[in-house]
Amino acid sequence: MSTNASAKDELRSAIRSSLAKIPSPALQAASTEISRSITLESGTNCALFSGTSREPQLLSLLSNEKIQWFLPRVTGLGSMTFHEVTSHCNLTIGKFGILEPLPSAPEIPPDNLDTLICPGIAFSPSGIRLGQGGGYYDRYLVKTIKARLIGVAFDLQIQGMLPSDPHDIAMHEIISESRHLRISNPGQPD
Repeated sequence: MSTNASAKDELRSAIRSSLAKIPSPALQAASTEISRSITLESGTNCALFSGTSREPQLLSLLSNEKIQWFLPRVTGLGSMTFHEVTSHCNLTIGKFGILEPLPSAPEIPPDNLDTLICPGIAFSPSGIRLGQGGGYYDRYLVKTIKARLIGVAFDLQIQGMLPSDPHDIAMHEIISESRHLRISNPGQPD
């Protein structure tokens, strides 16, 4: 294992441990603040995610009918696609126990997304994202040519410098319960 991969794994472990100590009501309150900070233009094709219990819970955004929403569906090892979702009723429990669109839901090509709201274990102020380690988002983000990339996380997940690799795609914005970082040169040192 490379030094960079080892550093990423250690950071993932430390942040997961810190998140596990936060009471669920506090995470829910933080999720509500994050949701309030996300602004999208009417008619936007926006990719969202259904979080694990220790990720921001943002499915309340689906109530905004002026936005066309898409959630990920795991299609194989390290692979996912995004499919249209019009309500919570269009979701089923999928891989990893996370809600995902029904198999019949229409898929959107990655280059048709306007915005992608992205989870992560950690983010840096320069927009670097550290994911869960499976590479699902890393593989998908390279296909999103024009999308505005918004990383969402709890305050403790915004770190200083993060270990990164050339394939890591930087976010344009990072939103937490108390911060909204707009990154002018994503991925460049602060």
